[in-house]
Amino acid sequence: MVLPPIAGFSYTGYFPAHLTNGVDYPWLVGLLVSGLVYLGLSRSLDLASEQAAIRASERELQTIDGE
Repeated sequence: MVLPPIAGFSYTGYFPAHLTNGVDYPWLVGLLVSGLVYLGLSRSLDLASEQAAIRASERELQTIDGE
């Protein structure tokens, strides 16, 4: 983690100070991890039941609009 000077205090963690020349990369790690989690969770969706729920909702909306 790299914190810019705020009220006279700043902090540079071990990895940015020693391995990456002061550059902070945790946002890349967070993006990669969250993307992989999203991909894994989205593969478990049951699309057939989603489509059935959409059709049922559309039918219900049509009956409401028809009244």
